[in-house]
Amino acid sequence: MALSEVIFRVPFLVLLEWFLCVDITNYNDWTPYARLMQLLGIVLCLVLSLLGRDELINFYSHSLFITVVTLMLYLNAYNSLNLCNALEEQGLSKLITEDGAVLLLLMIAGAWIVYLISLAMYSRVFNSFKPVMFSMAAFPVMLRHMSASSQKDDPPMWLCICFGFAFYLAIAGIYQCIHDVVSHFITSVQIIQWMYRMYGLTVTVVFHWRRVKVPFCMMTLWGILFLYNSLSFLLFSSESVTILQLFNLTMALTCNSVLSMTSCCFIIYKLSGYILNIVKRYHHEDNIAPPGDPYSSPDGLREGFGFFFLGLYTGLSSSKISRKLVLLELIFYLIISALARSMFEITEPVLLGLASQPSIIYRKHLRVLSFCVSLLGASIYLAVNLYFLKEKIPFITPNVITIAQIIAALVLYFLYVYESRQTQIWEELDDYVYFINGSCKVFEFVVISAVLFYRVCDFSLEWTLFQIVMAVLHLYFNIWTPAKEGWLSLKQRHQVNQKLNSLPSATEKEIDELEDVCSICLEELKAAKVTPCRHYFHSLCLRKWLNVQDKCPMCHTALLSL
Repeated sequence: MALSEVIFRVPFLVLLEWFLCVDITNYNDWTPYARLMQLLGIVLCLVLSLLGRDELINFYSHSLFITVVTLMLYLNAYNSLNLCNALEEQGLSKLITEDGAVLLLLMIAGAWIVYLISLAMYSRVFNSFKPVMFSMAAFPVMLRHMSASSQKDDPPMWLCICFGFAFYLAIAGIYQCIHDVVSHFITSVQIIQWMYRMYGLTVTVVFHWRRVKVPFCMMTLWGILFLYNSLSFLLFSSESVTILQLFNLTMALTCNSVLSMTSCCFIIYKLSGYILNIVKRYHHEDNIAPPGDPYSSPDGLREGFGFFFLGLYTGLSSSKISRKLVLLELIFYLIISALARSMFEITEPVLLGLASQPSIIYRKHLRVLSFCVSLLGASIYLAVNLYFLKEKIPFITPNVITIAQIIAALVLYFLYVYESRQTQIWEELDDYVYFINGSCKVFEFVVISAVLFYRVCDFSLEWTLFQIVMAVLHLYFNIWTPAKEGWLSLKQRHQVNQKLNSLPSATEKEIDELEDVCSICLEELKAAKVTPCRHYFHSLCLRKWLNVQDKCPMCHTALLSL
């Protein structure tokens, strides 16, 4: 069922790609009309590709009916007219004696039989005699059009009536088809409006996204375009190229519009998702961290949309082939860099979780450490290649940030391993962890800010509207928001330290009389801080707790605001 819907929708997407890529400047005298036809073709293809399965079957049945009734009738009339001319010139007895004449007669007769059976079936399906009436009226008109001798004379009145009647039936059939499509589309719009009022925007979009099978349709479209361009180059080009060169050239020929780049985006999303799932399975045995939100785990979405936005940012679809090849090489390096970062985001909790274990299983640690070191080496290799490709530092910033994150994670790993081997609690560990994570965030903030500043000050490059919008979003999400969150975190940590220093420490007599444990870690109280609500906690435990929330763990009294 899903495969049939994809097969029904892909032809409209192929036509939509053609309408988007057609160069209307070739029609010099008809440019306004060509632009109007291009716009109508785009709208029509979009509407048809969004129809339901039943509506698509109805449209294809009408289209097939029109093709069978007109094209097959025209071919049969043409062959029959040629046969009649041959009979007039040579006679039946002489024509039969020629080689292949009997086979030709059987083929013409078989074609007429197939046509008549198809005509009867369509008349039965549509419950109308209009297909038969159209054939009877159009057949003499077609014969008149094919006959060269009869075109010199004026057509008789009965032939004009046949032409008018056939033309009327054809227009009525086309109108009925368009009317059905428009009515189905209006019904679909009304259903979408009802779903939006009942369930909201998110549910409506997700439902129709799945109904239309957008990912499968787009990936199928990309496969067809890629196969067509590769076969065209292999069949009609005399140049000898390697497989990698053929892939790059075919990618450059395929990315001609926003639609084809979107289809390639889905392909990259799926491939990246498969690779990341392999990494997750590789770490499945070693992962002792609690399961997190599955939607926050890397799944290839960053890589897919990264290709799409980079293609729009660089103007990939409107560039020449030579520039496309250079841009695609740069974009794929950046996509692989993003994929390496996603792999590290999967590996980091596994690495830090292993480091906190009291017993060390060297096989597991070696597996995860070797993978992190491999990612570190791959990031360095990608950074070097990107720098020598464009000789500009901003292109290597994703790899530089990934390298800094991997190094910070390895440092934290060794700190946690060292702390797990200690017999006493290492109170300074929390400060070290905060300092390392904060330094990594500050480094990332400085690098991203420097890249944006470099781009703004580079007056040799022209700004497009899309690039301005992307720069504003980059400024908000990657510079302003992290800076705001970092400042609030630093401010809260300073406030927590001030509050802890102002809290009195419990005396030995109070601890002995309490004879209780710390309510946070459930360990014995040997030294404790006393909150204003008269509850006792370890100083380190209370500090960790207040870094998360400012309420007492026991009575939920606000502590930082007191």
